[in-house]
Amino acid sequence: MTAMARRGGGTGAGQALIGLTMLVLVVELLLGLWIYLYDKVLPASLPDAFRNASSTPALSAHIGLALLLGVLALGVLVWAVVRHHPRVVLWGFLGLIGVLLAGVGGEEFLMTGHDGFSLVMVLGFLVAFGAYFRAARVLARRRAMPPPLTPVAMNPP
Repeated sequence: MTAMARRGGGTGAGQALIGLTMLVLVVELLLGLWIYLYDKVLPASLPDAFRNASSTPALSAHIGLALLLGVLALGVLVWAVVRHHPRVVLWGFLGLIGVLLAGVGGEEFLMTGHDGFSLVMVLGFLVAFGAYFRAARVLARRRAMPPPLTPVAMNPP
C-alpha cells in the first residue's frame, strides 16, 4: 500500500466515481419501476421489445443506463486496484457482481416475462448499492484519517 493511500490522499476521485455509480443505480431503479408500472410492454411482446428497444424510449434509456452502469462498475474496480485500496477492491467487485446480476435478470425478464427475474434485478440492485455504499464509507474513513506523525529533529541549544 502506498503512503498516499494510507494517509487517504487521492480518494476524492474514487468517491466521485462511486457517487456517480450510486446515482446511476438509483436512476436505473426508478426508470425500471416506471417501465414496469406504466410502460405498455406486454409480457407476450417482451422478446420483441428487447430486439426493438427503440419501440419504447423508456426501455431504450433503461438498457443504455444499464450499459453505462456496467462501465462505471468496471471503472470503480479498476480505480480501486490501481490506487491499492484492498477493501474498496472487495466492495467494488461485489458491486460489479450486483450490477451483472441485475443485468442478467433484466435480460431474462425481457426474454421470458417471468416476474421472478424482476426480483433478481432488484436483488442485484440491492447488492450493488450496498457494496458501493460500503466502499464510499471506507474511502470517507481513509480521507478523514490524520497524516502519520513524523519525528521532529531536536536541536540541542
